[in-house]
Amino acid sequence: MQAPKTQSADDDLNRAMEAVRKAGETALSRFRKGVKAWRKADGTPVSDADLEVDEHLRLLLLQSKPHYGWHSEESHASSELIERFWLVDPIDGTSAFLGGSESWCISLALIDDGRPVLGIIYAPAQNSMYSASTGGGAKLNGSAIAVSPRKKLEDARLIANSSSLKQQHWQEPLPRIERLSVPSLALRLAYVAQGLADAAFALTYKHDWDLAAGDLLVSEAQGIMSDLDGSLLRYDFKRSARLGFIGANPALHAALTAHGPKAIGRF
Repeated sequence: MQAPKTQSADDDLNRAMEAVRKAGETALSRFRKGVKAWRKADGTPVSDADLEVDEHLRLLLLQSKPHYGWHSEESHASSELIERFWLVDPIDGTSAFLGGSESWCISLALIDDGRPVLGIIYAPAQNSMYSASTGGGAKLNGSAIAVSPRKKLEDARLIANSSSLKQQHWQEPLPRIERLSVPSLALRLAYVAQGLADAAFALTYKHDWDLAAGDLLVSEAQGIMSDLDGSLLRYDFKRSARLGFIGANPALHAALTAHGPKAIGRF
C-alpha cells in the first residue's frame, strides 16, 4: 500500500531538515578555520568546504530516496529526465563564508514537475532554519513567518545590488527606497519571507539553485516570486540560469513589475 502524499511530504521534509542540519554542522566545523579555496571557470569562488557539504547532503538524501534525482551547483546532475529531484546550493554566499561573515547558508529544494514542493534555507552561523512545504506555510525555527504588510514602494526596504537601482534599468524610475545588502541570494529571499525586508530583486542572471528554496518560502509566506515579467518560475533542467527575479509581498510585487524592470545583460 502506497503512503499518503501528505505523509510522504512530511517524511521528505523531516529527512531533508535533518540532513541539512548535519551538513550545517560540517560547514560550521570549517568556518573561520581555514579552507582551501579557488575560482571556478565562471570566476565564482568555491572551497573544499562547499564540496564536503555537497557530498554530505547527496549521500544523506539519496540514501533514503535513491529514486530521486540530484542537481547541485557543485556536482553533476544524476539525470536530466527525472521530474522529482533535489536542487542544491551547498554553501550559498561562499565569499561571505570565506571572509568570516555569518551571511551564508545551505539552500535546498525538492522539485516536482518543475516547481519546488519543499524548500529549506539554513544559516548555521545564525542558527536560523527556514523551511516550507507546499500548502504547509513558511517557518523559521518551527514558527510561522509571513511577508511584510507594507503597501507603498516609497521608503520600502529592498535587497538589491546598487547597479539595479539605476534609472536606465527601469521604464519608470523607482521612488526613494532603503537599500539593504545581503551577500547570500537565498538569504535575501528568506528575509523577504520573514518580513525583515519588503522585497528582493535582481536584474542579472541567477541560477536555479539560488532561487528554488526561497521561491517556495516567499510563496508560502503569502508573497509572490516571479520572473521580471511576472511569470511563474520553473525549475526543469532546461536552463541553469534566468534573467532576474522579483520576490515581494503582493502589493510591492505589483508595484515593482509596474515600474518595468529591464534585464541587464544576457547569459
